[in-house]
Amino acid sequence: MTGWRIERMHGVARLSIDRPQTRGAISLAMWAQLPGLLQEIIHDGHTRALLLRGTGGTFSSGADIEEFRTAFATEAAALHNLAVMQAAMAAMAAFPMPSVAALEGPAMGAALALAACCDLRIAAANTLLAITPAKLGLLYAHGDVARLEALIGPAKAKLLLFTGRVIDAPTALAWGLIDEIAGPTLDAGLQRLLDAVLAGAANTQIGQKRMFELLAGGQRTESDETRALFAKAFQGRDFQEGYQAFKAKRAPRFPSNTAPDG
Repeated sequence: MTGWRIERMHGVARLSIDRPQTRGAISLAMWAQLPGLLQEIIHDGHTRALLLRGTGGTFSSGADIEEFRTAFATEAAALHNLAVMQAAMAAMAAFPMPSVAALEGPAMGAALALAACCDLRIAAANTLLAITPAKLGLLYAHGDVARLEALIGPAKAKLLLFTGRVIDAPTALAWGLIDEIAGPTLDAGLQRLLDAVLAGAANTQIGQKRMFELLAGGQRTESDETRALFAKAFQGRDFQEGYQAFKAKRAPRFPSNTAPDG
């Protein structure tokens, strides 16, 4: 498995971009592998949350620029590899459990687009973020632009895309590109966030993610599916446990955290 490393611990699947010799640049082979890796994680029967991060103090410098002149040399090749990369982005966005991107050092280009596919982004204080196609005479893919615009609005998305400006973690937080700056260390901040996610009911998180997916697809009103998701929760074991825990003033032990109802 070239460039990716998967580690599992206490319900969290940690997916690391493991190419320190290229500052975490993501190769086309890695983009092609990603949907299959995510399917493996989904079906392993143990994962409650996904953590995407880099190695060696670096998140990622983006797509591997060393491949650009050959892999995108013809229009047909460019369209094929666009489809490969966008399939990876779509697979990350569609991951059914909570996903967290942990950013540190450089978080650039297509790697930042991948982080934008995650539900939450937490950054170390030293994180620097940029999207640099304007400095290469290239374009950010349409799907990536759409997710960026949804996070920070069209004006700031244009500012990043038109200039390639590098922004720091406090600016990214103020703009909404990240959700939290970890302190005092990235690992400590991650642990607090993941502990809070893992304490929640798995079926609630999966159902709410489905609603966000429908919203992203343009569905702004109730449907038979969303009504059924809402009503089903009241019939589930999680609500029974949550209600009893609330009455007893104790922490709930949600059944779906070990065996989701599906």
